[in-house]
Amino acid sequence: MQKKKLVLIRVYSWQRILSFLLLFITIAISQPATDTLKQETPKLKYYTKSPGLAMLLSATIPGGGQFYTANYLKGILFVGAEATLAYYAIQDHKDYQETNNPAFRNRRNNLLWWIASVKLLSLADAYVSANMYKFKDMMRLSVDFDKNQLSFGVKTKI
Repeated sequence: MQKKKLVLIRVYSWQRILSFLLLFITIAISQPATDTLKQETPKLKYYTKSPGLAMLLSATIPGGGQFYTANYLKGILFVGAEATLAYYAIQDHKDYQETNNPAFRNRRNNLLWWIASVKLLSLADAYVSANMYKFKDMMRLSVDFDKNQLSFGVKTKI
């Protein structure tokens, strides 16, 4: 009787080994099922603006970088600030040349420093606005014209 038990145990162990081996080979050979109807995931388009070009435009044209990055209100403000400061600096320069009064020279020099400061602020704003252009949820200043009303506000998506 002992021999029969041993034979049964051996047969059972060989069957188990063979079944595990067949299962392993089947898993190794099998390929993942492929979907016949491939669904394409929509690609999100991110519109970007070049920070270098925005700074170049802002350096050469007053408010150019702001207009390039679609910040029109900021562009108008920078054009107005630079034009006003340049106008008064030119006037003070002419007055200094005519009268040789050092007060006009000092005022002209101060205005030139203000122009340089506004220009640097314009460059920095153009750089930041170009980098932040792809974010659609950023806050934007808005100007709305109704029939009898002009309103200013901040638009944002929450």
